[in-house]
Amino acid sequence: MTGKRLAEMNYPYLKLISSTMTRAKETADIIHKHLPELEREEDALLREGAPIPPEPPSGNWRPEAAVCVCTIHLS
Repeated sequence: MTGKRLAEMNYPYLKLISSTMTRAKETADIIHKHLPELEREEDALLREGAPIPPEPPSGNWRPEAAVCVCTIHLS
């Protein structure tokens, strides 16, 4: 649905960038089916999870937690 909606919005997208995590790449693949003209890129800087403990400390911080990220750049 996201890929279809992004295609319908008809913005001048330049590139589809995702994390190198498996689930983020799978999500980007699905979106890319609706925007096949876009260049694809993976960036490890988008990997999920906090690399260091937050400051001030948080009782909720779990370095092993993961969330999928996929971004699309507009011109």
